[in-house]
Amino acid sequence: MKIYEGHTCPWCGHSIEGQTEIEYAQHKPQNGDFSICSECRKVAVFTNDGAGFRKATEVEIADLFVRQPDALDRFKAADVLLDRQEE
Repeated sequence: MKIYEGHTCPWCGHSIEGQTEIEYAQHKPQNGDFSICSECRKVAVFTNDGAGFRKATEVEIADLFVRQPDALDRFKAADVLLDRQEE
């Protein structure tokens, strides 16, 4: 599903056209949601300002892990899914 058409990863410039949601199949991205690039695997933040994504800061990622301790497990699960896509 092309929901991000025209957006790119702020880290590597890879085209971002859709999403694979690990937990919530019907989740629509909201301002501040985290995303992992399938190409460079760096963390970006979704924005509603038309830019699409911006680089996540170390402070934001650390804060996410404090607020949602299971976030690291979800990031690891995403990494496993990306590994499988490369096979």
